[in-house]
Amino acid sequence: MMLTYQSGATLTTAGPLLVVLFICFLV
Repeated sequence: MMLTYQSGATLTTAGPLLVVLFICFLV
């Protein structure tokens, strides 16, 4: 439960950054 909550919070906080990094990785 705690792990899932932390993962959700991380995705909500760093979501945009992860998207940018993923795009840079593809390019």
